[in-house]
Amino acid sequence: MIFSPGKRPVIVLVSFGLVRCFDIRSKRDHREKYSIRLESGGLMIMKGDLQVDWELK
Repeated sequence: MIFSPGKRPVIVLVSFGLVRCFDIRSKRDHREKYSIRLESGGLMIMKGDLQVDWELK
């Protein structure tokens, strides 16, 4: 059996210990980008069109 998360999965990121920066940019306009700083114990939830319209680096 193969598991498929679907077209718009919900992704949960948790930081344990170290600060981590996640860079995202628009797939339509690569000049539009953001850096998200996730502190130790921080939680980030990615859902909906984020996976469709944005690239995570």
